[in-house]
Amino acid sequence: MARRIWKYKEQALAAVSPALVEACGNQPLLAKLLALRGITEPAEAGAFLNLTDYQPTSGMEFPDMAKAVERIQQAIAGQESILVYGDFDVDGITGTAILYECLKGLNANVSYYVPSRHTEGHGLNAGALCRLVSSRQLKVVITTDTGSSNFNEVNLLNGLKVDTIITDHHELPEHLPQALAILNPKLLAPQSPFAMLSGAGVAYKLCEILLDEIGRPAADKERLLDLCAIGTVVDLVPLLRENRYLVWRGLQVLNWGERLGIKAILQEANVNDSTPLTEQTLGFTIGPRLNAIGRLSDASEGVELLITQDKERARQLAAKLEQMNRRRRDLVEEGLIQAEKHLQYTGELAGENAVILASPDWNQGIVGLVATKLIEKYYRPCFIGTVDDDSQEVRFSARSIEGFDMHQNLQALEDMFLRWGGHSGAAGFAIRLQDLDKLKTRLFGLCRERITDETLIPIIWLDLKLTPDQINPYLIEMINNMAPFGQGNPLPVFGMEQATIGAQKMLGEDRRHLKLILDLPEKGRHLEAIHWNWGADNAKLNPSEKVNLAFTVEENTFNGATKIQLLLKDLDAPSQPKAQSRFMTKPQSIETITSPVIPAKAGIHIHHEDTQWIDHRGRENLDGFLYHILGPSLDTPEQAQYRIYCEGTQHYFPIPLAPQYFCTRMANGTHAPQGQLLLWDLPPDQESLQALLKTYQPQVVHLIGGKYQTIPLSRPPREFLQGTLAVITRMQQPQSTAPFVVHLPQLESLLSSSKSVVMAGLSLLNRLSYLNLRAMPETRQFEIHLNPASGNLQTECDSLIEYQAFANALEEVQQFRTWMMTAPLSVIKSGLNHTYEFQTDEREPYVVHLDQ
Repeated sequence: MARRIWKYKEQALAAVSPALVEACGNQPLLAKLLALRGITEPAEAGAFLNLTDYQPTSGMEFPDMAKAVERIQQAIAGQESILVYGDFDVDGITGTAILYECLKGLNANVSYYVPSRHTEGHGLNAGALCRLVSSRQLKVVITTDTGSSNFNEVNLLNGLKVDTIITDHHELPEHLPQALAILNPKLLAPQSPFAMLSGAGVAYKLCEILLDEIGRPAADKERLLDLCAIGTVVDLVPLLRENRYLVWRGLQVLNWGERLGIKAILQEANVNDSTPLTEQTLGFTIGPRLNAIGRLSDASEGVELLITQDKERARQLAAKLEQMNRRRRDLVEEGLIQAEKHLQYTGELAGENAVILASPDWNQGIVGLVATKLIEKYYRPCFIGTVDDDSQEVRFSARSIEGFDMHQNLQALEDMFLRWGGHSGAAGFAIRLQDLDKLKTRLFGLCRERITDETLIPIIWLDLKLTPDQINPYLIEMINNMAPFGQGNPLPVFGMEQATIGAQKMLGEDRRHLKLILDLPEKGRHLEAIHWNWGADNAKLNPSEKVNLAFTVEENTFNGATKIQLLLKDLDAPSQPKAQSRFMTKPQSIETITSPVIPAKAGIHIHHEDTQWIDHRGRENLDGFLYHILGPSLDTPEQAQYRIYCEGTQHYFPIPLAPQYFCTRMANGTHAPQGQLLLWDLPPDQESLQALLKTYQPQVVHLIGGKYQTIPLSRPPREFLQGTLAVITRMQQPQSTAPFVVHLPQLESLLSSSKSVVMAGLSLLNRLSYLNLRAMPETRQFEIHLNPASGNLQTECDSLIEYQAFANALEEVQQFRTWMMTAPLSVIKSGLNHTYEFQTDEREPYVVHLDQ
């Protein structure tokens, strides 16, 4: 974990006024929290804490609102064809649903269109517009969450006699499109209540005025607020003033439970239908699932789900969203593992202040998420791209850190971009594939120049320091009065110093969540604290140890009992190791990463649900980790609970150990039932992995693959064949030319390869006359006679079917080991309980010619 700095915001806070404390119900703690959010006047505090008294701002504050409403009314009256054109993220999906549902309720001739993230990208697409104008006879196009930068596309629509109404909230270009009306809060004064509206918020304000002008009841406007709340929260706009009010009202509408699509999403996500929905539900349950459909499939199905009145259709679409969300999680995890392996291999971060990676095998919809994950772990700007071979472009998603304004800094490279856009925290851009090396050079140089060592130290901001006696039901009530929380109004983060650990426990399937019981000064009083994703690899805390905690506070109800619980953001304890270097340095460079092919060989059908798997792939300081877990039993290997799987003629193990520690696929009686198995080596295929687990029956499996930090995952066929011949030669008795017997499993272990590779290799050596074989199938043995006068192994033999079988078998081993080094643990574990069919090119079966 990277070194962190804790900073208390209250240290820079001037004394709050008595009037502010009085406006906060004589709660000094609440007054401080509001002052930290810039709310220092009593009237502001009153408006913040009493949303029922908030007076929403009229949408007529937008200069073009009247013009837009008049044109839409005209279109409705004349039954002109209207198109709602929305973006494919959640803000665009909800904005599209708001406009469509509103217009459909007014009997408008309306349809909607959401472009493909992968083929059409952000903004208006000229090709799509031409098709739609022709096929739907369009007269009006209303955009949502897009359009402000589409000067040429709006001119195209003007030439086709189609009026454009832009509703958007993104930054404005120097020259605005020649649209009939533009509703964008960036056109308003910064102090306007609308200044930070989301795209869904702008769409809602248009519908609000339209419904008022036509004289529809207030209930028609209220029914759209749930969609507005989702778009506002998920798009991470500041939850202050108008935005906060819209989310507060939208949550009330959501909790009515009338929208079929939302109910279906929550049911698929196994959300208890009696649990009140909060902004957390929007941000962490509903939002990611709507986002997933836009990232991996057709975002228009997200719109359909939100507006459908068909219960069965809602269920079908929600099930697809759930499937897409799981797929999205797997793709992000796979992409993260691949990115980290690449960084380890190249050692780029040893001297660079940024991560710049591109691959043709990454999905465009997940690269931004991978960038965010990399920042969480390594805390530096990340530029993650996908290569489009058809267009010869690389499309990047960029995410930034505090102190590095992404939009401002990328302006220095604007001459390289085919198109781009963004803001201080994130950006997207496309370049020509041929410019990738040039971009990396310039971008690395820019980040070295403008990012200091101090910038690369993450800061955890805490609001206030609390004592144990301040954590009580009154604190919970005070925090609830500040909701809903989000950007600009974050959930308060508190600090507590020198808390005493009474007990601890690891939770979850992977045992990576930490639960602490904290002893408080009052006799018999305790507090529970949870640190999600603490990590199974982190050192355990010592009993009675004093720790400093950074946390939020919530009420947790379980089995009918409600109690206060701390959710830890960070902890500082003497027992925790200091941060160390994350990367090995290696001079080679890789331009792109190729994704692994998930291998699949039919294996034994064994269930391993009770075996715990812990992921150490890419772990820093493997030597220290191994000494840490093996240290207590280094002097008594016979009693050690660990066994290390490592095959081949050398162990490639970084610390000296007694032979009793090591095991192979050959059962040798040294396994420790209910013990722990370290996969330092990687089995060559699914069948071998199944057999290994069946033989040693470990309680815990540590997936490491550290052997392949020293040697490659595979060698070229002729090089491996040379090694096979060398191993067989060493097995012959010295000074003897007589035939000798080789046990097939022994040869598999010595070569650290699969049965298919060994059999195909022997067949090829036999065909090339390096040896003569006689098979003894009943004992899985071969009698081998070496021919000393043999030819050159480098002789061309590509045309031999035995050579093709051997090369194909080696490739399968490489694919399987690559999969084990990159696939999520959940995928690997699920593979243990299924039988697969191989999913690569059709190949000739292995042909082994042996003299009987």
